[in-house]
Amino acid sequence: MSVYSSLARSVSLGDIDTRFEKMYGMGFWLQSLMDWNAERRRVIKTIRPYTHVNYQRLKFLWNTTETIGKSGMEGSLVETGVWRGGCAGIMAYMSKQYGYRNRLCFYDSFEGLPEPTDLDGEDALIFASGQSTGRLVSIGKVKAEESYIKELLFDKLKISPDKVEIIKGWFQDTLPRTKKRVGPIALLRLDGDWYDSTKVVLKQLYDQVVPGGYVLVDDYYFWDGCRRAVDDYIAEHNLKIRISRQDMSGVWWVKD
Repeated sequence: MSVYSSLARSVSLGDIDTRFEKMYGMGFWLQSLMDWNAERRRVIKTIRPYTHVNYQRLKFLWNTTETIGKSGMEGSLVETGVWRGGCAGIMAYMSKQYGYRNRLCFYDSFEGLPEPTDLDGEDALIFASGQSTGRLVSIGKVKAEESYIKELLFDKLKISPDKVEIIKGWFQDTLPRTKKRVGPIALLRLDGDWYDSTKVVLKQLYDQVVPGGYVLVDDYYFWDGCRRAVDDYIAEHNLKIRISRQDMSGVWWVKD
C-alpha cells in the first residue's frame, strides 16, 4: 500500500490535500531543526514555498550536488518534473557555487500532471478523478506556472539566466528533440510521478548518465506506476543496480 493510499483511506478525499500540507509542514520544521549546516538551512528556507519535497530529500539533493561539485564530475544536472522549482533551486545554487561547471536543464509541462494509465494503479486513478487514458492532457493537479521557477532561480537565488535551460512541454515531446544538447549527465532527478512519465525519461536520458553519475527518483515508494517503470526499465536492460532509499518515498543509485 502506497503512502497516498494509506492517507486516502484515513481521511475523506476532499481533506487529503489539507492533511498532506499539515503533515508536510510539521515534518519539514522538525527535520530542519536537526540540520546544523547554516548555509543549507538558509537556502532551503528560501526554496520552501517552491517545493513539496521534504527536508530530508532536499538535504540529500544538496549533499549529492555538493559531492558532484567538489569532485569536478563533468555532466549536466537534470530534473524532469520541477513544479515550482524548489529542487531545481538547490541544483542551480550548488552549480553556481562551483562556477557553473555543470550545465542546468529543467523539464516540465508547466500544465500539471497528464492522465495516468492502468499501469499507475488505483491510487493514481483516484488522484486523477477517474481520468486514466494516458492522454497528454492535464488533469489539473500539481500545476505551476513557469514564472515560479524563474522567480526562484533568477530573483531569489540570483542564478545567471544564461546558465539555465528550462524546457517546457510533455516529456514525450521535448526529450527526443533536446537530449543531444543536454549531453553527458552527472545527476538525473526524476519527478514525473506516473509510469509513462518516468519510463520515457529513463529511455531517453539514462544512457547519457556518466559512470559514477547519480540517479534520484522522487516517488519510487509513493506512486505504483513510478516504481513499476523503474523496475521494468532495470529488468529490460538487465542493469545491475543497488537501489537505496533517500527516505520513505525517494530512492537513488549510482550508475556503474
